[in-house]
Formats: sequence, C-alpha cells, structure tokens
Amino acid sequence: MRIKKVINNNILCAIDEKGNEMIVTGKGLGFKRKTGEFIDETQIQRIYRMEQKHSQHKLRELVEQIPLEHLELTELLVERIKQEIKQPLNETLVITLADHISFAIQRKEKGIEFANPLKDSIMCYYPTEYRLGKECLTMIERECHIVLHPDEASFIAHHIVCRTEYQHGTDTRNHKAAGWLCPCHRIFLPLEV
Repeated sequence: MRIKKVINNNILCAIDEKGNEMIVTGKGLGFKRKTGEFIDETQIQRIYRMEQKHSQHKLRELVEQIPLEHLELTELLVERIKQEIKQPLNETLVITLADHISFAIQRKEKGIEFANPLKDSIMCYYPTEYRLGKECLTMIERECHIVLHPDEASFIAHHIVCRTEYQHGTDTRNHKAAGWLCPCHRIFLPLEV
C-alpha cells in the first residue's frame, strides 16, 4: 500500500496493490510522510474504502474538512443503525451523515440551531429511523459532550431513509438525478453515486 496523498498527520489517502483508493487512519501515520512512500500497515488503525469512485472522492473531500473524531463517531452510529435496519444501506450514509453531524456540532458551538419542519411526518412514517436518530443524539452527547437540537433526530432519520436501498416499489437507484440535500447540509449526493 502506497501513499497517494497526505491529508494530515493521522490520515492518508492510499492506493493498494490493485490501484484501489482508500482512506487510512492511524496515530502519526502521515507525520513526515510523502506521496509514493509505502505505508507501514501495522500503524493503520482504520481503513475507509468506498466501492464507487465518486463516493471515494467525496470521502476524501470529507476527511479533509471535518475532524477525524466526527467520522469515527459516525461510523459507530452507522454500526448501530445497521443493527436495526435490515435493508442494505448505501455506503454513502457514512459520508452524508458524518458531514451532517460535524456541521450540526459546529453550528451548535456557534449557537445556531435548525428546526425540522418535516419532523412530525418523519416521526409518523419512519418511526424506527426516528428512534434511531434519537439514539444517535444520545451517543453524540455521550461522546462529544454536546446536546444537539432534538429535531436533529429527524434529520438523521431522513439520512437513514434516503440511504436505505429498498427492494420494493420504485427503485431510486435507477434514477441518477435522485438525491437529497437537507436544509443544513453542505453537499448533495445522489442516491446512487
């Protein structure tokens, strides 16, 4: 595995022997490292790899913009979500949710909060996803010591719904223009990238 780009002292964009791009993290992994060098794989703590090239590009952009702790927290949240949601989840859930959560934390620190006008509808039509959103808020509070606006549970639920690959009805994965951008989100990702 070789370094494609040093993102910071703890995060590298790497290429494996087959030419697949990935993000690797580890304490001091990127310190005084240069593009093209081999990576000591014993120092790698986590590998983030997306199947779709567009998703991998978005992940690389994301890790350059948000604290690694927010990405790691989101990964814990997605693991919890996967325990409850039986349908496959699109791999981009980690990207969109990490971006959303990081931005929500930054907004909260600045005293800015958003209400979700769709909260009641989301609670009604997606009770499982909404409950998971509330659990995510509890985990965020425990890990980051910050209390986000209660409506963030419905924003998180909406992310879950939009990244769930349902096997019945209209398959949105066949519609390249389909996607979602919540009011407080900074990037648009199509449902199938």
